[in-house]
Amino acid sequence: MESGNKPEKKFSTGAISAAVWRNDTVKDGKVSTFHTVKLQRSYKKDDKWETTTSLRVADLPKATLV
Repeated sequence: MESGNKPEKKFSTGAISAAVWRNDTVKDGKVSTFHTVKLQRSYKKDDKWETTTSLRVADLPKATLV
């Protein structure tokens, strides 16, 4: 994930998870906050758990839920 920062919130259901990241920026001396979301799917490959940000069509209902 992002270098050293931790997500503000995490949600998951089954193999699908979402991490919500808070981003603060300063423009013209004014602080603005926006949020981004990173979705990922966990899967097992050769007895080892891996993750990917590519979702299958069948993953979309769970992605909507998280």
